[in-house]
Amino acid sequence: GDAAKQVAKAFAELRNPRRLRPGTRLLARFDGQSALDAFSLREVVIAPAGPVGNITVTREGEGAATRYVAKEGGIPGEIVRRVLRCGIRDSLSASLTRCGHDDALVHLVATVLSERLDLARDLRAGDELRVVFDELVAAGERVRIESVHAIDYRSGATRFTALRFDNGHGAVGWFRPDADSFASFFLHDPVLGARFTSGYGMRMHPILLKMRPHLGIDLAAPTGTPVRAIADGIVSTASRSKVAGRYIKLKHARGYGSDYLHLSRLSRAARAGARVRRGEVIGYVGTSGRSTAPHLHLGVRKGKAHIDPVSVRDEAGSAVGAKDRPSFDEVAQALMRLLDAVEGGPEGT
Repeated sequence: GDAAKQVAKAFAELRNPRRLRPGTRLLARFDGQSALDAFSLREVVIAPAGPVGNITVTREGEGAATRYVAKEGGIPGEIVRRVLRCGIRDSLSASLTRCGHDDALVHLVATVLSERLDLARDLRAGDELRVVFDELVAAGERVRIESVHAIDYRSGATRFTALRFDNGHGAVGWFRPDADSFASFFLHDPVLGARFTSGYGMRMHPILLKMRPHLGIDLAAPTGTPVRAIADGIVSTASRSKVAGRYIKLKHARGYGSDYLHLSRLSRAARAGARVRRGEVIGYVGTSGRSTAPHLHLGVRKGKAHIDPVSVRDEAGSAVGAKDRPSFDEVAQALMRLLDAVEGGPEGT
């Protein structure tokens, strides 16, 4: 009722309520025994999923002078490291839900595993997932997942192990126990849910109706679908032309470049000279320029020559540097001990 409206109004003075995401927890305190009595609502802590800080909304005054005030902070809690062992019986989401976790952990785990596994095809009943993560615990219950440090997926004799490593100088990545990169150099799916509609090479141009070289691949998706950078890089061009429509060109390491054509609009990150991270949204699918339907034309260049984006799809990412190897080995050994300590133990955290 009115109390809920006042809490929401107070919260909106500090944060945009529309930006709250699944996984946000609300912890309420009451003066009375009944949580159904709005007049007894004394305090609400809004604890968003992820690293965003809590907001506490507190009742002040009495009677007609009652109002709710928001401030940064909330239940301090403590960070606890956990190890989860979860059998796969269905999808990744359904399995993690059965093991007591919500979309917050599902998203984190899926993002990493999708670098090596097709989550719609490769998961099998009887496989096993292990995860080392930190969670914020307050009043004896989980408030949110703070971070994931290790993911270990086992399918028969095959094992995919990803260890998170922060070198302390701003570089954070996922690596295999041998220090090689868990992720490939290029992102596999710049447009989530897209449909592959045209490959690299000679083809009949759908508008000119003549054979022409197609210097990239086409990924069809609805207008407005986010387009992500396929590797770390610098925006060399963000412009518009009659043929390419709105487009972006990125320059990457190893002499590579990438092109993103026919966009409906560019993101704020897509300005010439800006640095972008692998997976960062740089634009949105459209049909600008010479195009018959909403899609992304993705081109990849090696030096000045265009190459087939599919041919470099699985190029290995960068391994841990030599100077960081001792620190990585120490972190990796500790995480591997945690993963192996639950061998044969009960399912769950």
